[in-house]
Formats: sequence, C-alpha cells, structure tokens
Amino acid sequence: MSDNRMLITLGTPFGTWARLAEHLRQQAPQVVLPAAPAFSAWHGCVPGISALNDRPDPEAIAMSRFDLNVGPNLAIPAEIGIHLQENKIDSDLRSGIRSRFLQGDGAEPGFSRSPAVQAGGDSDGIDMRACWPAEVWAELSSVAEFLIFFEPPERTLAHWLAADEAVDSDALLQAWRVGAERILRLVRRYRRRVLLVDAREAAAYPARLLDVCGERFGIAFAGEAGSAPDLQSDAAFVALASSWIRPDKRLRAIGAELEVSCIPLTADAPTGDGIAGIPQADPLAALAQYRAVHRQCDTFGREAERLAAELEQAQGVTAAAEAALEEERAASRMRMANAEAERDRLREQGEQAQQEAERERADLEAKLKASTEAVTKAKAAEAEVAASLKAERESTARLITEHKIEGDRLRVHGEQAQQENELLLLQLHQVQEELEATFLAQQETERKRADFEAKLKASAEAVTKAKAAEAEVAASLKAERESTARLITEHKIEGDRLREHSEQAQQENELLLLQLHQVQEELEATFLAQQETERKRADFEAKLKASAEAVTKAKAAEAEVAASLKAEREGAARLVAEHKIERDRLRAHSEQSERKRAELETKLKESADALAKLKIAQAEATKTLHAERERNAGRVAELEAERGRLRTQAEAASPDPELRQENELLLLQLHQVQEELEHYFLENQKLKGRAETNQTKPQLQALQVADIQIAGVCEEAPFHHLNFSLRDVTQGPRRFDALDVRLVEHHGEPGLVVFTAREGVAPLSSWTESGKEQDRAFMLLHPQHKTSKALFARMTASDWLLINDLAALMQTTLRNAADARPRLAARWGLVCQRLREQLAELPPVLRYDRAQVAHIADAAGKLEITLRLGNAMFQQRAYFSLCVRLCLSGGSGVRADLPASLVFLAPAERGTLPPLSIWPLTDAGDWAQEHALRFGKGLSGAKKRAQWQALDSHDREFVASLLYGLPAALAESWEVVPPAGLGHVNVSLLADKMAREIDNNASRAHDSRTPVLRRVVG
Repeated sequence: MSDNRMLITLGTPFGTWARLAEHLRQQAPQVVLPAAPAFSAWHGCVPGISALNDRPDPEAIAMSRFDLNVGPNLAIPAEIGIHLQENKIDSDLRSGIRSRFLQGDGAEPGFSRSPAVQAGGDSDGIDMRACWPAEVWAELSSVAEFLIFFEPPERTLAHWLAADEAVDSDALLQAWRVGAERILRLVRRYRRRVLLVDAREAAAYPARLLDVCGERFGIAFAGEAGSAPDLQSDAAFVALASSWIRPDKRLRAIGAELEVSCIPLTADAPTGDGIAGIPQADPLAALAQYRAVHRQCDTFGREAERLAAELEQAQGVTAAAEAALEEERAASRMRMANAEAERDRLREQGEQAQQEAERERADLEAKLKASTEAVTKAKAAEAEVAASLKAERESTARLITEHKIEGDRLRVHGEQAQQENELLLLQLHQVQEELEATFLAQQETERKRADFEAKLKASAEAVTKAKAAEAEVAASLKAERESTARLITEHKIEGDRLREHSEQAQQENELLLLQLHQVQEELEATFLAQQETERKRADFEAKLKASAEAVTKAKAAEAEVAASLKAEREGAARLVAEHKIERDRLRAHSEQSERKRAELETKLKESADALAKLKIAQAEATKTLHAERERNAGRVAELEAERGRLRTQAEAASPDPELRQENELLLLQLHQVQEELEHYFLENQKLKGRAETNQTKPQLQALQVADIQIAGVCEEAPFHHLNFSLRDVTQGPRRFDALDVRLVEHHGEPGLVVFTAREGVAPLSSWTESGKEQDRAFMLLHPQHKTSKALFARMTASDWLLINDLAALMQTTLRNAADARPRLAARWGLVCQRLREQLAELPPVLRYDRAQVAHIADAAGKLEITLRLGNAMFQQRAYFSLCVRLCLSGGSGVRADLPASLVFLAPAERGTLPPLSIWPLTDAGDWAQEHALRFGKGLSGAKKRAQWQALDSHDREFVASLLYGLPAALAESWEVVPPAGLGHVNVSLLADKMAREIDNNASRAHDSRTPVLRRVVG
C-alpha cells in the first residue's frame, strides 16, 4: 500500500484560500504518479472534505481539503471522538482505530477496496473516515501529505469586514488563533509531509506553486496553471484590521511564526511585513479611500436633501390632486343622484307604458273576441241560408213533381208555357256564353285542354235546348253559394288580418318591455360602474397613504427614493387618467341613457299610432261586416221573391208531357256538364300540384328508417360515446337491414362513428376505414380534425346527405327520449347539436355522385369538352343533372393564358330551374338553352367586371367550386384517351387561373380559397 498517495489541502480558518484550492483543482484535474500503478480513488464528500469520484484510475490522486476550524460540530463517530484542542491522540483510541480499519493483510488504511468494506461493512454505506481531522490522517496514514495555505489574521478579518456582515471580530480572531495553533503543531510534528505556503503568493504565482508541490511531494501536474483568483483585500479594511489585531501579541506572534515557516515561491527574500512582488497595505491609499468614501457620503446627503424637497413638492401636488379628486367625487355623486332619479322616472314611465299596453292588449283581445263572435254568427247565418236553400231546392223538386202530376190540367196554358220556355232558352244561351267565357279564360292558363273544350262546347250546345225553369233556380242557387263562400272567405281574411294586427301589437308591446328592461340594466350597470369608481378612489387613497409612508423611508438611499418617487408619480398619473376615463364613460352612459329614453318615447308613440290604426281598421272591418250582412239579407229577400215568382209561374204554367221530358233531359245534361267541369277542374289542380312537386322536389333521396333505438352509453374519460341501432335503413337504391352508428365526444370534440352493416357492406361509397372493433370496420368522422375534413371534402352527394340525415335523426331520437331519460337526452342532445353546427360550418363543396364526359370536339383550333355531373348539389341546392361545356381556344395545345369559356347548359327536364340565378330568356319568354361565362383575353376588363358582378355571391362561389373540382372530375370520367396536351396539370392551371379571375373581377373576394376535392383519382 506504500504506492498509494494522498494530498490534503487545508489552510488558516475563515480565509479565502479555498477559492485558490478550487482553482488549482480546475487547472490540474489529474495528478501523475510514475510509481503508483495500482491506485484506487477515494470517495467521500462531507463538510470539510471534498474528493474525486470513485472511478478506479491508476494515475489519479485525490485532492482533498480539510478545514481544521470545523470545531466539535462535525458528526465524528464516538469510537474516534477526538478533542480537537489537544495535541495528541490517546494510545488506546489509536489502537482501536487501527484494529477497526486495518485490512486483512495488516497494511495501513488504504484505498484499494470499496468504501463500504473499508468502513467495516456499515449498513448505511458511509465511510466514517470522511469525518477524520487532519491529525487523525497524519497519525493513521503514512501516505497522507498536506498542502497548507497561510493567510495573515489581518487579511482574514479585513475580508469578513468588507463582506458587510455582522461579524464578531473577537470570536473570529479567537477561532483563527486556535486553528493557527493546530496548524503550527502539525507543521512542527510532520515537517517532511507538510508544505506551508502563503496564499497571496500562491495566487500571484500559481505555476511556481505546482512546481514546488512536484518537487516536494514527487508529483508531476499535467495541467497548465492559469490566472488565479484575486485574494487582495481593501486597503482601508486591512488598516482597520491591523489596528484591531495590534494589541494581541500572542496572535501576532503565531502569525509571524507561520509566515516565517512558509516556503517561498520566489527567489526574492521577504521585505518588511510582506512578500516580494505582493502589494502591501498602504496607509496613504487607505486615507485616500476614506476621503473618497466621505466625499461620496456628503454627495449622498445633499442628494437626499434635494430628493426630500422634491418629495415635499410632490406631496403638495398630490394634495391638490386629492382636492380636485374630492370635488370630482362630489360632482360624480350629484350626477349619480340625478341618474338614479332619472332611472326611477324612466322606471315609472315604463311601468305606466306597460300598464297602458296591457290595457290596450285587453281591449284588442275583447275586440278580437267580439269579431270572432260576429264571424261565428255570420257562419251560423250562412248555415241557415244554406239550410233554407236546401229546403228551397227540395221544395222546387216537390213542385216539379207536382207539375208532372198536374200536367194534364195545365195543358190549356201551353202557349204561355211555350213563351216562358223561350225566355228560359234565352237565359240558357246566356249561361252558355258565361261558360264559354270561363272556358276561354281557363284556356289562357291551361294550353292542353282541347278535349275538355270539345266536351264543354258539346255540353253548351246541349244546354241551349234546356227549357225548364229549374235551370234558373240552379244558377241562382250556385250564384248565391259562391257569394256566400266569398263572404266567408272575406270574413276569414279580415279575421286573420285583425289577428295579425293583434299579434304585431303584442310583439311591439313585448319589444317595448324588453327595451325598458335594457334601460334598467344599463342604469344598474352605470351604478355598478360608479361603485367601481368609488372603490378605485379608495384604492388610490390607500396608495397615496402607502406612498407617503414609503417617502418617509426613502431617505435611506438615493436609488430607493428615486424609484419610489417615480412609481408614485406614475401611479398618481395613472389614477388621474383612469378617473378621467371613468368620468368620460359615465358621461357616455348618461348620453346613451338619454338616447334610449328618446327611442323609447318614439316607440311608445309608434305603438299608439299602430293601436289607433288598428282601431280604425277594426271599425272599417265592422262596417264592412254590417254591409255584407245587409247585402246577404237583400240577397235572401231577392231569393225569396224569386222563389215566389217561380212558384207562381209553376202554378200558372201547364206544359205538356213532351215539354216536361225535354226539360228533364236538359236538366240532366246540365248536371252532367257540371260534374264534368268539376272533374276536370280537380284533375287540373292535381296536375298543377304534380308539376310544382316535380319542380321543387330534389332528386336526391332522403334517409328512411323503420326503427331507431339507443343501444348503450359510455362515460369513461376522455372517450365518451352513445350507441344507436337502426333497422330497415333505406336511402334511394341503398338498403340495409341493420346499421350501427355512434355519437362520440373525444377530448370535448363531437364526432360520428359509422360501422359497416351486419353483412359487411360499407354504408358509404367514399368509405375509408379508420379501425376495427370486434372484427367490424368503422369510419371515424370529426368535423374539426384535419384528416376528417379531407374525408368530408371527398364525400359524394349521397354520402353527405346520409351523414347529415343520421345526425338529425339522432337529435330527434334524443329529443323524444327527454321524458324517459332527461339527463341523457340533455347531455348528448347538446353534443349532437354541436356536431350538426360543425358540419354546417365546413367549407361549401360541389358534390356529385357520378361524372361523365359526354362529348369531346377538337377541330378548327377549338376544343370543346362536355361534362355531365349526376345528382350534384352545392350548399342547399340540388341539381339532378348538371351539364357544363368547357370551350378552349388553341385546340389540344391549350394554355392557361388563352381565351376560354365555361358554358352552362339548361336542364332537359321541363319545369326544372337553370343552375344559375341569372339566366337569359328567348323571345318567347322561355329559358335559353345555354349561358356562357367567358375567361381570358377574349373579354375586356369592364365586360369581365360586369359579367361577374351580375352574379350573386352564391353563384360566384358555385362557379369557383366547380372550377376547382373540374380537374379531378375530368380525370376520373375519361372514357377515352384525353386529347394531347390536356393533361391533369394543364387543366388544373387553367381552372385555377379562371377561379382567380372570378375573385379579381367580382365586387368582393371569394371567402374560401380552399381547394375543393371531392373524389380522389385512384
């Protein structure tokens, strides 16, 4: 174990030599021992000792330092407890230490084994030798060598005095003396193993220190010494410490002996009290430094007086600001009182207006009730008139029967009856003319009624032969029935108009009430703002008080006074600015309250005018109702007179049997004509409804489901979902016996999961598998995720409708389940609503189910491509068959800068609207066959702007969306090889240029420039 080496660094207590030792350790991290092939580094770091790592390195030596002035506070084990003040170690204790730490071969304590083995196998693994003082190492280990740094006591005391700390100088010097005596005893006893150097000299000559250590201990340092830390002390503090130490002769003697015992690192001999080359304490320098400090203190005092004067001035300004603030506060209180009075007045006016509105509403309800009762009475009178007409018809039938029985008796009056029949024939001719006029009027609206016209003419010719008096009775009854129906219709219209006026008045009253509440809320907000202003003022006063206290303490230092004064000034300015802002805001609130009050008075006046108009309209309606009642009464009287006249004529007339048969035949033919007219009228109405249905009904089929059930719910964060099971699902040609969908909420975002059908068929044509669950593939759709947005953009029209119909169906199901499961319906209904809103917020895309290139013409330097999109839709509008033609100049060698045009073709189905809202008409008033939009150089700038500004925003977005999707639609629908030069790239460049031209020439830019991708080729 003799080859192991150990170098311990220590020094006088409380000195700055530890920085020098640390610097030397950094400059020379490795120490080379030529004769030490088997060396194990020492491990241990406790207060007072620092060592290297425990990595085995045969060329490394531990550099440790130990401060002898650690005192008895070190946790030294009991078995090696050493009185540090004594100069010897008890022999029994030394024997115990040796027997405890001797290794198996009887060698001295070394470092070839691990710390746990050397420590005697303690369970905690801590090496007790880390707590040994230098005397123990010197006694027990013959390989331990010591490098001791000496610092004079005056330098040590000056260092601690300069640190501006509360230092007990007597205790520090006493501790220094004790430590120095121990170092002196260590130097006297182990002169061969101890190297004592002056710390200031070592700091001045670090390279020489390494050389001396190598010569003394036989160690070659591989590192190069750099600049050492500065250990010089302030001259004034050194002079003060020297005067402090001068009475202690024992301390000066120990210091002198240690200084003499130091190994010189230079060839120069010591001069005076110092080392050659190291500056000593200069009394003149100390005096100059003291005078500079005194002058600086005087400057600080004058500056403090100046700052105190400025502080008093600032306090005067602050007092003036406080007075102004108090005046403003009083004015604000007065304005607040005025505002509160105005609020109370407005509240009273609002309550009066509300009461007036309630009274007017009650009057309107009473008048509406009276009008309803009048209409009911009119309906009852109408029913009575209808009953009387029915009774009259029955009596007329009985009279006809009586005419047949009394025919023989009335034969003598045949001539008079013949004349009466001729009169009836003339009336029938008039009926024929009216029927022809009706037929001509209907012929103008219905062009395909040739058959009906022939039948009507034949019926009219048959009616001309009618000679029965019952025809006039039937005509009069029909006229009366029509007049009664018109009267009922007019009553209904008048009642609806009155009801509408009443609802409008009620809505206006509710609006007035809402405005009153808004005015009240604004006044409350103003009051709360005033309270906030009061709170800010109280905070300002507190800040002013705190600033005054801070100013009284600011005399200690210049920087603190300046900083606090600046902060208080800024705070005062900021509070004054805030007060001005708050005052302006209150003034704005007051003006806004005045405007609201004026608007409220205007609304009240308008409401009064509307009520007056409503009363006038109700009076007119009542007057009209009375006039209609009088007219009805006159018509009933006329009907009674006509019935009496007919009865008289029937009694006076006595037609013969042939004439009666002819009259009956004509009457039967007249009834047949009426039935046919009613039949054709109903058929015409059906045809009209069917045409309107065909015109407005979208060609895309909606989702139909026989049954839907909530299958289960999962509320495990962060993946929540609700399962739905659908049965007998149909959408056009698609049909599934069962379909499972899932409403999900992942990390707070709503989404939809669609599973494959039970037979393994994908429900969407644009299916993209996201994963599998229990051997069933599913597709996950999150409207806000980037991947799902691409999936939505590629969906066909049918797939898009299916997704939206599923979301709407789930929301309806949850709404129906609100009574049975309210919490579930409320929680997941909100998620479903958010899902539908996010679907609606996706960028608009032109979608279609199929694309087909219908025609290609490439001749005479012009290329025409006709593209047909089936079941297309954009936003909320559906196109059964969208047909466009792309016309390019230059033939197959098309370029993006040549003239081009996009031609929209009118739909072939009759009754179908064209794809654009602006569409040309022919001379006959029909839709034109096509409408062209021109691009490129073939059109001037003014014409381009006029062309695109004529289209509304929806049509511009529709055309731009079509152009962005044109390359993909053409690429996936070629049935033959495309023309040369018309590749996907050229078409994409051309479409992009055309879309940009729309944006540049339209009145406003296109909102969304996201490329429209619906179907990806391949």
